[in-house]
Amino acid sequence: MPHSQDEAAARAGSARVKGGPPLRRMLICDPACVQMIGHNVAAMKYFRDSLAGHYDAVLAFCCRLLPKRAAETHSLVPLFGFYYDGYLKIDRPEPDDDEAATSAEFGDPLELMATEDSRRLLRQFAVTADDSVFFPHLDFYGVLGMVNALLERPREICPTLYLRYIGVMENASHGFRNPLAELNLRVREGLDAGLRIQLCAETPSYADFISQALAAPVSVVPIPTDTPMLPHPADGPFVFLCPGSARHDKGFVQLWTIFSEIRRRDPELTIRFITQTLPDRDIVHWQNLASQLYALPGVELLPTMISAAEMQRLYRRSHAVLLPYDPETYRYRGSAVMMEAAGCGRPALTLAGTGFAPQIAYYGLGRVVPTIEAMIDAALDMARTPRAVLERQAAQGRYRFMSDTVAAYKSWLRLT
Repeated sequence: MPHSQDEAAARAGSARVKGGPPLRRMLICDPACVQMIGHNVAAMKYFRDSLAGHYDAVLAFCCRLLPKRAAETHSLVPLFGFYYDGYLKIDRPEPDDDEAATSAEFGDPLELMATEDSRRLLRQFAVTADDSVFFPHLDFYGVLGMVNALLERPREICPTLYLRYIGVMENASHGFRNPLAELNLRVREGLDAGLRIQLCAETPSYADFISQALAAPVSVVPIPTDTPMLPHPADGPFVFLCPGSARHDKGFVQLWTIFSEIRRRDPELTIRFITQTLPDRDIVHWQNLASQLYALPGVELLPTMISAAEMQRLYRRSHAVLLPYDPETYRYRGSAVMMEAAGCGRPALTLAGTGFAPQIAYYGLGRVVPTIEAMIDAALDMARTPRAVLERQAAQGRYRFMSDTVAAYKSWLRLT
C-alpha cells in the first residue's frame, strides 16, 4: 500500500472528535493472512464486518505479501512482514536485507521483525487504552511482537489485547524448541506485567489445555457465521461433500477406502461424492490414488482452489459433509469447514478424537464415529435417513450451535 494510503488509513483510524469522548477502535491483526487459499481472508472480512456496529472504527491488518488486489477488494491494510517461510508456501521476492537483521535485543530475526511491525502499528495508528487489538487466528510471531511492543509502553495507554487460539500457527517457529510453550510463557509474562489480555480458544479441549498452561481463564469461541441455512436437495442422489483444500491431515488418503467401499455396497449410485484434489506439489506423489479416485463412478474431483461462490453452490448440491480429519493433528483444533457446514445446515460425519468432534456430538451437528470402517456404515445409514428428517435435525443443531457461539463471541469481546 502506498504511503499516502497508509497515512489516510491512519488518519481515519485515529481520528478523535474534538471536545468529545475518545473513539473506540478495534484493530484486527493476522500476519498469516497472506494468501487466498484457506479461510483467513474470509474470516478477517467476517470479523471486521460483524464488529463494525460495535466500534467507532474497525481496521483489519494483513501481511504485506497478500496479493494487492485481494487486500484492496477486502479492505485489508497490508502491514505485517512475512514470518513463515517453510510453513506457508507462497510466491515471494527475495527477502530484504533487513529481514535477516538481528540485534542484541532479540536473537531471532523474525521476532525483531514482528516487534518492529507492532511498534509501527501502535505508533502510526496512535493506539491508546480506548482501543482493542484482536488476533482472531493467533500466530506465534505476531503475538510475540505485539506483546513485546506493548511491554515497552506505559500500562495506562495500552489497548486491550484479545488472543484467539486455534491450534494452527502457534507452533510456527524454527527458532524455538517448543514454540507453543514459548508463546504461552510470553503471554503469561504480559499478564503478570499488567497487560490487559483476554484469552479464548476455538474448541473446549484446547481452551482447557491453554488454561492449564497459562493458569488463567480461557473462553471457548468458535467463529459465528452469517451463512444462511440452505434447503436440502429433495431429489436425486445423496451427495457427500468433502469441502476445503484437500490435504493429508484432512484425510485425503482415506477417501479411496471410504468411496470404494460405499460404491461396492451402493452399485446403483444412489450416493455420490464431491471432493477437491491435492495441490500439484503434493499430487505428484499420489498419482495412483488420484487416478483411482478419478476412475471411481459417482465421484466428482474438483481443483484444489475454488471460489467462495462455487463453494456455496457445492453446499447447495450436497446433503452432508464428510470430514475424515486426522485425530492426532486435530487433537485440539477446530474446523472452519465444520462451522461453515453447520451454518449451511449440512450435517458433518467425522472421526472421534479431534477438537471439534465433541462440538458435533453435543450440538447435534452430525455424527462422530471411532473408525473409518464405522464412518462407512454411518454414511450409508445417513443416506438412508429421510431427507426431511435430516434437514430438521440440521436446523436444530444449527440453532443451538449458533445461539451459543454468538453469545460466547459477544461475551468474550464484551460487545453490547
